[in-house]
Amino acid sequence: MTLLRADSPDAKTRLQLQPTGLVSPVGFAADGTSLLVVVRSENETTCIVLAIDEQRNRYETSRSWVIPQRDESAAISPDGRHVVTGHEDGVLRIWRVENPAQMTDVPIGGMQGGVAFSPDGKYIAATGANLYLLDAASGKILNTMRGHKMGVHSVAFSPDGRRIITGGGSSHESVKIWDVATAQELMTLSTPEGNYSIRHVEFSSDGTSIYAAGGRNTLNAWNLPRDVTSAR
Repeated sequence: MTLLRADSPDAKTRLQLQPTGLVSPVGFAADGTSLLVVVRSENETTCIVLAIDEQRNRYETSRSWVIPQRDESAAISPDGRHVVTGHEDGVLRIWRVENPAQMTDVPIGGMQGGVAFSPDGKYIAATGANLYLLDAASGKILNTMRGHKMGVHSVAFSPDGRRIITGGGSSHESVKIWDVATAQELMTLSTPEGNYSIRHVEFSSDGTSIYAAGGRNTLNAWNLPRDVTSAR
């Protein structure tokens, strides 16, 4: 696996991970101390959390563990202490990085295409047939948000944690925006015909724009109206 620095693309760090297999870098913890990587081999899937030492440009494995079912999605908490994985068996699993044996199973149902922690680490958003908002500490489902008719494939929190964006499986209702506090749908956005199955969604750093990547190798972008960005 090769890591590139955003401020210096020519500066590369090459990592040899064990076990070997298809490597999927999932993401950095918000505090910059950890990187979650998922390695998929023919027989098993392994979560690896790398501790980051930027001053010495070193990445060392702090924890690794084999997960029991093939994962469809994964995310690391902002403080790097927890990992959540969504699986094709319809079970969401929340892991303590310090001791992965202490795992919480949350049956949700449906193949889970996306999971995300809120910026403050208090909540988890998970997708399947619907959008689910969970308490990150207990795994309790706090709200089920229904609206996508063909399932939910991707999810992301806004930078302030007040809104959630989801990507669905129909071009007529490709992207939805939700209010976290009320669990209400704020807005539905459509993409050109054929842009179904939105596999990745993201907010801009200031939360005023959103991006969605889907079918036909397209990236869709919208500027959000003020009443949506200021909704409370």
